[in-house]
Amino acid sequence: MQLFEEGDYEVALDYVVKSNSNLLGFIPKSDDNHYRIFFKFSVRNGNCMVFPMDIETNEELTNTAIAENGFYLDLAKSRYLDVNIKREILNEGANGLVEDVRFNRPAKDGDKYTEEGIYTITVKNNYTNQTTEKVIYVGDNDILKTHVVTGLSIEEIQEQVEHGVNINDDGTLDSVNSDYVPQIKKSTTNFDFVLIALLIFAILGGGYIIVKHKRNKKKTSSDYKSNPMVKIKDGEENEKDNL
Repeated sequence: MQLFEEGDYEVALDYVVKSNSNLLGFIPKSDDNHYRIFFKFSVRNGNCMVFPMDIETNEELTNTAIAENGFYLDLAKSRYLDVNIKREILNEGANGLVEDVRFNRPAKDGDKYTEEGIYTITVKNNYTNQTTEKVIYVGDNDILKTHVVTGLSIEEIQEQVEHGVNINDDGTLDSVNSDYVPQIKKSTTNFDFVLIALLIFAILGGGYIIVKHKRNKKKTSSDYKSNPMVKIKDGEENEKDNL
């Protein structure tokens, strides 16, 4: 058994079949028949992986790793993967520090990246339709480290730092202010809308009942004033009944 690396292969088998005829001991010219068996096949890697390697140590970097000196790509001889890499840095914007994309382009085996920034590597295997994404940070900016390691937004990290939260060397957060509790932004859900609708319905329904009750009471009083004998007759009948 022989192992073939990725690629397109052709296999051809050429052979000859000789046919000799014998007529009364006489051997005429031999009849040679030429044949050929031919087919093609392709070998593709079903894996969908790229291996970012630290430039200084040559060790593999896992997702959300920090490589202060940079990294290079190792595709492990996979020749038919679509690899794209995006680099982002921090820039001073109108609302403070914001992420800014510096490039977003295809990459190939052996490419090196040493400039500071957040690198998002996206790999796609067109034969399995699978994708893989890895994020690597190059540099020593504490905020970008934390952004990559924790997944928090730049705004959230800056807010926590302003309230006395320290950033460790590995990018994790270490709170030294026990009184600080991060504010969780509340989002309006469908359930909230239902509660609000029920509350409005209850208020409108209660108001309708009160108004209707007042109208009925007012109508009864008006009927009595316009026909007081009705009340007198009722009173007389009641007195007779009591007797």
